[in-house]
Amino acid sequence: MLIGALDNGDNTHELNLTNPLEEHKQEEANAAAEDIKNFNNNNATSSSSSASKTKTGQKKSSSGTRSNTSRSFTPKGSFVVKAYGRYIKKKIFLNICCHPGVQRPMGSSGKEVEDDTQPHLARQIPLLIGLPRDMKDAKGIGSTAIDVIFNPWVTMKTEHNNMFKSQVVDLGKFYFDF
Repeated sequence: MLIGALDNGDNTHELNLTNPLEEHKQEEANAAAEDIKNFNNNNATSSSSSASKTKTGQKKSSSGTRSNTSRSFTPKGSFVVKAYGRYIKKKIFLNICCHPGVQRPMGSSGKEVEDDTQPHLARQIPLLIGLPRDMKDAKGIGSTAIDVIFNPWVTMKTEHNNMFKSQVVDLGKFYFDF
């Protein structure tokens, strides 16, 4: 929100006063948009065979343009649920994560929920599920890890509401036959 301007001779400086929560939302939205842009632009390939790799893991062609070589994003971890397979008799870790690129849940009105919405009012909760991957637990025993990614609103609400946390875990487990 623009509050005013100062005139320093030739330079004019704008004064902005912003709500820290709104600023944080904008930062999350910008980060998510950048991640999605990088993901979508990943199909772009360099026309030059003499592409060199930069320090950031991007390709730089002889024309100077860059394209991201990764087809992934990094979610923020929230909590882990340990389960045991009924049929495969193997330990399974559900990594409940969040990323602002995942859509916010929808309320009964069909609109995205607001920050102050109670979690029981979320009717549709979008999620992404990563491919199961083999790993070893702390004791060195083979197990499986699966990432379940929600919008940060969901994981924020699970921190203060155990019933909602249980429902989120059930939603993540729904897609797997343990």
